[in-house]
Amino acid sequence: QEIALSAANEAGRTRIEINDAETASESTSQSLVIRFDNPDSRLNLVTGGFYDSDEEISGRDLVQLGGFGGTLDAGLFIEGDASDRLLIDDDSVVRTSGVQIETGAITVAGYLSTGSESIALEARNSIWVTETGTIESSASSIQFVGGGVDHDGLIINHSGSVVLDSGDHGTTLIRGRIDASGGLDGPFGGTVRVLGMHVGLLDTASIDVSARLGAGAVLSGGDYQGNNAAVRNARRTFVGSDVT
Repeated sequence: QEIALSAANEAGRTRIEINDAETASESTSQSLVIRFDNPDSRLNLVTGGFYDSDEEISGRDLVQLGGFGGTLDAGLFIEGDASDRLLIDDDSVVRTSGVQIETGAITVAGYLSTGSESIALEARNSIWVTETGTIESSASSIQFVGGGVDHDGLIINHSGSVVLDSGDHGTTLIRGRIDASGGLDGPFGGTVRVLGMHVGLLDTASIDVSARLGAGAVLSGGDYQGNNAAVRNARRTFVGSDVT
């Protein structure tokens, strides 16, 4: 592979481009394969600001993730500051040790899969899975934690755990689908938690934890009757009439 650091543009930002050296001059639709000899390796990308004394000086960065359709054979860790935004707008398959992203805002408009590894997205501001966005794993953990969480797309984690949590002061809105069922062969369904200060399941939102031998659990706005101190209770929870 070829890694190039471009010159700064008018805004003083630089860009890192990773291309297959043999096909860089051909169609840009070529998928990229990055392999690590050590299966415990991770691809780390840090876009946060630098520090001057006790004050953080940060620039507003945009990271676009996509084109790993041929599989990234390593874990993926991306860290940014509160002003940064991550956009997943193409197909990406990540293996080995899953995906961990911590930044200001995250938008998922493409496809992100980890096989059976965990996915953890944390945003200081907001997380949005658009109508075209899909997050997929299997029998693992998918966790979104942000100041606000909007899910309009598809989350698949058969027999696994899915958590969408906007914290003590945020709003979590679900209009899309969450499939934590047992799938074709899984005997038991998974667990889905939709948490925040305000929680809404709107339009034709769907959450499925069904399975052959035993269904899983859906906790929306808290646990049963709000009696579980380990699960945050929402101040207000709304479930629309067409939600399933």
